[in-house]
Amino acid sequence: MEKILTNLKSKKIFLSIFQIAICAFFLYFVVKALCSNWQELPSHLASINYLYLAISFFLFIGGFFILSEAWLIIIKKLGENLSNGSHRTIYFYPKIATYAPGGIWNALGRVYLAKKEGLPRTKTIISLGLEFILIISSGIFCYLLISVLANSLNLFLDVPFLLLLIIIAVCLYPFNLNRIIKFICCIKGKSFDKKFNILDIIKLFAIYCFYWILSGFAFYFLMRSIYQFDFGMILILIGINAISWVVAFLIPFVAGGLGVMEVTMMYLLGGFFPGAIASLIPVLDRIINIFSEGITIGIVWVYNNLQLNKLSKNN
Repeated sequence: MEKILTNLKSKKIFLSIFQIAICAFFLYFVVKALCSNWQELPSHLASINYLYLAISFFLFIGGFFILSEAWLIIIKKLGENLSNGSHRTIYFYPKIATYAPGGIWNALGRVYLAKKEGLPRTKTIISLGLEFILIISSGIFCYLLISVLANSLNLFLDVPFLLLLIIIAVCLYPFNLNRIIKFICCIKGKSFDKKFNILDIIKLFAIYCFYWILSGFAFYFLMRSIYQFDFGMILILIGINAISWVVAFLIPFVAGGLGVMEVTMMYLLGGFFPGAIASLIPVLDRIINIFSEGITIGIVWVYNNLQLNKLSKNN
């Protein structure tokens, strides 16, 4: 028994070191790019437009709330429900552990909190899987559509995304999706009476596409807060923002896609903007996202406490 525990601890330590090494590998390129453009960065940071920065914060926060409501819709379609506002607690509180080594603590936290609210573990896991697939597929769809509209499609780089999108579309087709969910539930000894129809999938897909558009506008205002450029770039920026985060989500063992998103975004922005901006914006985007998530968690915490105080007064 002691030998087994020792082996498990060794594997955990090795996995943590491996994850840190991957993050360090990608962050090396980020730091290198920042250092090579170091002399130009102060001039951009000294002229921040705080109104645009505030708008960016507001839009990012709004986007996070949209994601929590979309997850609640998935839960309801799986035949479950949650008490008023508890889905936000389940969705946002575990985000505190997003960047902890392992990359799974956010998901595990949601499963744990959902179970405390009475949600079956199996259906919570299915909801997380569906959410992940919808976020990835909608992000790829937005990126590819914008690439076609902007005539910037790169067949060598974009064909793999197109193939992945086709595979996901087949899985999301209601006939296949319902069979997959029913199969998983049967394995776990759970029932699944509700069924997704094509309108349910379109509705959810549209919500996640709207999230990427809103997030893209937040990204646009973040860039405008330190650099002046034409509004006509908005479509390109929505696509770059979406695919950069999609790539980060797809890379396993990297907590929060740290370093992966930055390198991807830096590479894509480099084709349209000066090197200093292309290297600085991904770092600022990460920082703003972390602060926005923190503010969102704070809002939910304050709301929960106000509700508790109201209940205690009524009793």
